[in-house]
Amino acid sequence: MFSSEPTRRRALLAAALEAGADWILAMDPDERLENAVADQIGQLTSRSRRIAWGFRTLEMYTPDSYRVDGPWGQKMQHRLFSAYHPDRYRSTDLHGAWFPEDLRLKLRDSGLNLYHLKMIEPKRRAARRDLYNHLDPDRRLQDIGYD
Repeated sequence: MFSSEPTRRRALLAAALEAGADWILAMDPDERLENAVADQIGQLTSRSRRIAWGFRTLEMYTPDSYRVDGPWGQKMQHRLFSAYHPDRYRSTDLHGAWFPEDLRLKLRDSGLNLYHLKMIEPKRRAARRDLYNHLDPDRRLQDIGYD
């Protein structure tokens, strides 16, 4: 049985709003940001709240190597954005955007890296391939497949 990613995200957005957050840094448990983010996050969040900051997303294959092929070579995730009411979150897509287009946020590159750690182990890559082949058998979200 699988839980709904959009439902989980909506709950996280609601919890952030309830806690009084002005900005949201949306992260998955198997992701890490580079150390420089700690020094620069204040600068990023001191700018316009109409910006969604993107991070170059690197899928780690070993502790010191990452993918640059296919979609991973150019992958950018906009994960730092101003808080908004969770009722506005409408994504039904697996791995959809964390914020709706009607917020009209300007997408900017932070120049910083986000590291996806989960796939360091080969057995996890095979399990993820099998999972996404199950969830997206027609390859609508990644036409090159999940191998």
